[in-house]
Amino acid sequence: MSTVQATLPEPDHQAELIESSQVLSRIDAAKLANELPRYIAIEGPVGVGKTTLARKLSELLNYPLML
Repeated sequence: MSTVQATLPEPDHQAELIESSQVLSRIDAAKLANELPRYIAIEGPVGVGKTTLARKLSELLNYPLML
């Protein structure tokens, strides 16, 4: 019996990286335009920093935090 193994291309992480200053300026622009989402859901595996991210976003956007 032969086994077929699919090889996925490596993700281009450089294209996904955005400077934190760019992110902050986008958030400020969204605040001014009143275009922020009503809620944000964060999901992922254990230990990757979901709670830390949620706390930082809640502080930055002045959102209530629900864990």
